[in-house]
Parts: sequence; C-alpha cells; structure tokens
Amino acid sequence: MKWNIPKKSSDGPRPGTAPRIAACIVVVAALIIAIALSTGLFGRSSDHISLPEGSADPAQPTVEKQNYQLSDADITLENVQQVIEQLRRPEAYSVAIDNTVFWDQDWSTCQVNQYVRDGVCLTEYLDTTQEIERYEMIDGNTYYSWRSGRKGYHKSSTGSVTADQTAMIPTYETIVDTEPSELTDAGLRSVGTIPCIYCVVKDPMSGYTITYSVSTVTGLLVQADYSRGDEIVRSVSVTAVNTETPEKELFELPDGTQVLDDSLS
Repeated sequence: MKWNIPKKSSDGPRPGTAPRIAACIVVVAALIIAIALSTGLFGRSSDHISLPEGSADPAQPTVEKQNYQLSDADITLENVQQVIEQLRRPEAYSVAIDNTVFWDQDWSTCQVNQYVRDGVCLTEYLDTTQEIERYEMIDGNTYYSWRSGRKGYHKSSTGSVTADQTAMIPTYETIVDTEPSELTDAGLRSVGTIPCIYCVVKDPMSGYTITYSVSTVTGLLVQADYSRGDEIVRSVSVTAVNTETPEKELFELPDGTQVLDDSLS
C-alpha cells in the first residue's frame, strides 16, 4: 500500500507560522544534528546486554498477542533494554513518519514514507505540498538515491548509514545500546491506541532528555521526544503503520531496474 501524508492542520497547539527559506536552512541543519544525536551519541558497544539476577527471562515472548499482556511490573530500569531487544519488527511493512524541529517559537516538519520488504528499504521524502521530492533506497550494503522525475540515480556503498537513519528515526537498537546509567524511567504507556514500552534517557553529552515509545505489537518506534528542561526541541512520530507487504513496483530504480530481483538472487 502507498499513501501520501495528509497536510498539517493549522489548528494544532504548535506555535508560529510556516518557515521561510532561511528558516528551512536552519531546519535542515537542525535535522542533521538531530540524526547525529539520535545515532552517533548512542553508538556504543553492541555487545549483548545481560539481565541482572531477578529480571525477566529474555526467552519469554515480549510482543503483545492474544491472551498475553505486559504489566507495569514486567518493565523495570534493569530489564527494559533486554525486553525491547526481544521485540521483532514485521518482515514487511509501510510507515509514515513526521520529524518536527522546534526553535524560537516556530517549528517545521520533515515528512517521509518508508516501505520495507525482502530486506530492502525505500524512503520517500515529501516536500511542503506533500509531493515526493526525492528517494533513498538501501539493499544490504548498497545505497541508491535519486530525485523525483529524473532517470539518473546515485549508487554507492551504504557505509555506516542504516535504513532507519534515512528516515531520521531512532530505533530499539538505540535504546539497547544506551549506557544503562543514563536510563531514568521505564514502563508501559499507550500512544493513541497503541500499547508501548517507554524508556526515558538522559544524555549527558547533549543535555537532552529523550523519551522513546516502542510498540509492543509491531516492535516499531511509535514516538520519540527530545527535550531540554521543559522545552521540546524535536519530536519524531510514526503517524501511520501498515503491515501489508508493499507493492513490488515501489522498489524500482528510475531506469526501471527492479532492486528486489537482485536482492533475492
């Protein structure tokens, strides 16, 4: 399934008006910094985190399903990283994501759609009119990018870039790799109607307090809020999730090459 994200309502609580060109430059720079904060600052050792004695058995299922419900007693500061590590995403899904940066009583949002299947991830970047502006695709260690309406594309190695980073979202790996001493709160909450595990992190390098909410149903990030004191400086929201397999035609390069065929060969 494919969708366009609906335009933002002007009746919401967010202050200010749409940014001008100069403000857009500030937003892009802020988003780049935000990516570094959500990835680089937490890029610590990926060694498996062991549960302390008395914590929940990591072999137990943690994805919510019929006749199984997590309770607040199941989630503690000592085991939240291990519990989140056991969550598994669907093999195929589509999501719509809003990345909003706040500054000087104003705000701006970068919106993307992301499609995943057969190990390939396509990210569509939308402009202010909700039209697709450009694309990025990751297939294993291969990275592609191109602008809408053009036949040419760029191809290279992904390097350290991940599919999640192309959508500017932190993931459960971010939480798992966080220094345990930086965790300040954990438990269960609902974001809309979605049951989530939440985890609050105080990052000493940036000074940000980051609250992550991860769905217990899909294992996908639902929301991440970055704040300094009482002020929110960045908010990441997954505004739509579809677990149907995305159409194969979405994963074609602009010259008609089907990337999925190569990934499965």
